[in-house]
Amino acid sequence: DDTYVAYGTFEELDTYTDAIQRWNISEIDRLPDYMKTSYKALLIFTRIMKRNCPRMERSYVVYYAKERMKEIVRNYNVEAKWFIEGYLPRVSEYLSNALATSTYYLLTTTSYLGMKSATKQDFEWLATNPQFLNPCDIMPKLITNLISLQVEKSRGQIATGIECYMRDYGVSTEEAMDKFQEMAENAWKDINQES
Repeated sequence: DDTYVAYGTFEELDTYTDAIQRWNISEIDRLPDYMKTSYKALLIFTRIMKRNCPRMERSYVVYYAKERMKEIVRNYNVEAKWFIEGYLPRVSEYLSNALATSTYYLLTTTSYLGMKSATKQDFEWLATNPQFLNPCDIMPKLITNLISLQVEKSRGQIATGIECYMRDYGVSTEEAMDKFQEMAENAWKDINQES
């Protein structure tokens, strides 16, 4: 996340995103030195998992973890482009992208890696982004928007959910924050209804 938010240039982030989509050690030479460590760590992690999963007769699990990682970096790259270009998306576009960048889908998928009872069908089901996971996924992003608005603005970030909402609905910061608080509370209620 920090690579996309604080460190990378437009070109570096595109290259990093592309390298992760390819998921091959030969891509490492294209990356700046500071990105090589995290890229190599991803490759090593999946190599270790691939080595261990056949013993558990679950070689397919690494594929799903890799796909989630690819998804999240694509969406981090979208957010970085918004920041670099000064683009303010519609709030619906922002929240749609936020479903991936909140990391919940990634964490849910990777938490299944060590579960022997998780079947290929379970991973396939998770890959469909089941609707009931959305409140769990979006609630932290909504709360983060409420907490970090001033910090984001001080860094020049205009594509916050709050800013998107203000522009789309012509409301004040306070009204947008109230709406995000309400959406977070509704997500919490939805989570509790599902459990």
